Amino acid sequence: MKEVEPRVDVALYSKMESGICLPTPAQMGVLLSVLDCPLHDLYTLDEIAFPSIQPKVIETPEETRVPVRPRKPDRRKGDRHRKTRRICLRVDNATAAALPKICDYFGYKNVQAWQQDCLDTLIHNYQQEGGTEYVSTRDGSTTAD
Repeated sequence: MKEVEPRVDVALYSKMESGICLPTPAQMGVLLSVLDCPLHDLYTLDEIAFPSIQPKVIETPEETRVPVRPRKPDRRKGDRHRKTRRICLRVDNATAAALPKICDYFGYKNVQAWQQDCLDTLIHNYQQEGGTEYVSTRDGSTTAD
């Protein structure tokens, strides 16, 4: 890939892999030849943008337009969540679509609440088995067995 596009690094390749951005036509050719697969094995038609096809623009009369106020800049720095670490899990599309519904069915507020419950259970079981590593509890304090 570096021969075709020297700017491609691990981060950009990861974005291509996760669908955040698409490769250029030259990069796509390299990917398809290296992976020895057709285009539809990597992307669906919905995922591929065709810049030559322009959507129809619907003109809105001036009197019906709503004025848009600019947003105030966010002065906070970094991730605004009170918890500082993020855990990522790769799942297939069907699981990702079903997971919020399943969590709701079992009474969880969201997927993150289910993940936290799973981690709390894991930590509890670890401590019951005699784990000696320092483990952060739900309230953020650190305990050791």
